[in-house]
Amino acid sequence: MRTLILAALPLLLLCGCASGPPARAPGWWTQHVHDQRPELETDAGMFYGSGEANRAASIEDNDPLEFKWSCQLHGAPQWALHARPDGTGTIVSYETWASGSVLRAAWRRLEFQLDADEQRKLRQVLRDSGVMNLQTSFGGGGERTWLLGIRAGDTLVGIKMTGGFPAEAKRAVQGAWDVIVKPRAELLRKAERYEADREGPVPEYQPLR
Repeated sequence: MRTLILAALPLLLLCGCASGPPARAPGWWTQHVHDQRPELETDAGMFYGSGEANRAASIEDNDPLEFKWSCQLHGAPQWALHARPDGTGTIVSYETWASGSVLRAAWRRLEFQLDADEQRKLRQVLRDSGVMNLQTSFGGGGERTWLLGIRAGDTLVGIKMTGGFPAEAKRAVQGAWDVIVKPRAELLRKAERYEADREGPVPEYQPLR
């Protein structure tokens, strides 16, 4: 059922500007972030890789580290996460609700500051994931697109995944989610609204440059 609803979003989705999202009960955001952790229905499917092969990049202890990830479903923006080298960053959250027979959506933008322990954990997650050695693009039969960018020192690794998600990328994204998004779930309740579906480029959904 969840897959059918998500697949129908591009046909039903309207901006939530006319009527905002409903009031959420205490704990709703914690559960929502738990439910929205980037797990993929297409894990059993096939994907193909293309682009640069045998890339050898690494994250050294003293490298300034930047991480950026965004997810779209049939081109419609969902979640985004950006952690900068100084520990500041942004989360763009995604929620839907029914307004009569219309499914509406809203996005919120939360700014955060990672402490030293969180920065260390993020660095370790990305290092252990193996994502720095992936090719530049992957494709498959799924509906989601991930843009993933990691800059370690002067090295920029950019990966576009459309329906094909290698285990290394999933480990990196899920690990970053657990370190950054989960502890801040309830802060999303009061985060500022964000027009992620506006016409023209939306910075949080653009590749890391």
